[in-house]
Amino acid sequence: MISDGQGGAIFTWDDERGADSDIYAQRINAAGTIQWTGTGVVICNSGGNQNYPHLDTDGQGGAIITWNQPDNIHAQRINSTGEVQWTANGVDVCTQASTQTSPNIVSDGQGGAILAWGDWRSNGAEGTGVDVWAQRINSSGDVKWTVDGVELDNSLGNQVSINLATDGQGGAIVSYDDFTGSYDVSAQRVDLDGNVMWALNGTVVCDATDFNYIQEVISDGQGGGLFVWDDLRGARVQVYAQRINSSGDANWTADGVRTTVSTISSSQGQNTERPSIVSDDEEGAFLAYKGDAGGDSQIYLQHIYGNGSNEWASTGIAVCTATGNQQHAVICHNGPGDVIIAWRDPRSVNYDVYASRVVNGTLLAGEGGNGGNGDEPEDEEPPAIPGSGIFLIGSISIIIVVLITTRIAKKKRIIYK
Repeated sequence: MISDGQGGAIFTWDDERGADSDIYAQRINAAGTIQWTGTGVVICNSGGNQNYPHLDTDGQGGAIITWNQPDNIHAQRINSTGEVQWTANGVDVCTQASTQTSPNIVSDGQGGAILAWGDWRSNGAEGTGVDVWAQRINSSGDVKWTVDGVELDNSLGNQVSINLATDGQGGAIVSYDDFTGSYDVSAQRVDLDGNVMWALNGTVVCDATDFNYIQEVISDGQGGGLFVWDDLRGARVQVYAQRINSSGDANWTADGVRTTVSTISSSQGQNTERPSIVSDDEEGAFLAYKGDAGGDSQIYLQHIYGNGSNEWASTGIAVCTATGNQQHAVICHNGPGDVIIAWRDPRSVNYDVYASRVVNGTLLAGEGGNGGNGDEPEDEEPPAIPGSGIFLIGSISIIIVVLITTRIAKKKRIIYK
């Protein structure tokens, strides 16, 4: 889900109302009113299954959407009134003979977008290794780089879980989990013209002992990126962070700085959930994450400055310590020093959605959180992208939460609040 720039949102999903899985999109305004066709606009309903849609803004109130179909990468643009702008069922981004999967996308700031995906072409048979490839598409739906994309990393092993952030100059910072016997975090920068800017096969963000994975990246506002990930170098999973500058050099301690303490991690088979990160607009970031101290998991907040130091000691601010395993925390920026955190919460037997607001280190909504799903007798499940939990968009005084509800009858619907 993305902001429409007017207090509303545009979101996309894969939809099985027909014989196959298709791609749909919808827009809601700031009042919560559906703006396009009631059941969503068809983005692609050609033969076979279309999956894993992601989107970003086109800079004009619409969106560019990318997805798998079924083993290649495609894209479509939709304008602010819900009209698709390119070829019916989308344009080809990559149709190379091998398998491509799990595309992600970021705006290029010029009405187009940069897409990156996992690709098997350089490793022969499927299963011998997946690499990272990318392509830029302009506002007219034309690919701008080499046909079928530019290779960003072809090192041994698998490069997966691709995320993107703008570099602020029309290019992108691409981060990914790099599996070569153990999981590490790597990243690459590609400019507007498709030139790879950092070291061959990417810059190492973290290759500390054991598993470092489930990363996210945002722009640092200076041509580089701020990265967070789950880290198993110690006895328990911890949340670490790193800043990589525009030249691909680490600005903080090698292999990252720890944002949590050992009591917030894994226990009794539970792992730290992927931290959610948002810029503080001052070269630092706020992080929301799940942790536990030997019992139920809880939601915490940390602020990390542009120099890599934490604002709050120990575990940070306890956003929610209610009974039950709170999880899938997401965060949005709501102004200087002001953030809103939402999460899934089972305190009322079923999983509901709660939210709290923190301003300048003070928890405004009570520690247990506000919200919930009313009296719905069902679980609120994470939406289509695995592990992402709830999507949260923030603008001053406006928050939109989109979730998918699993009904007792096992059907699904999209709810926005």
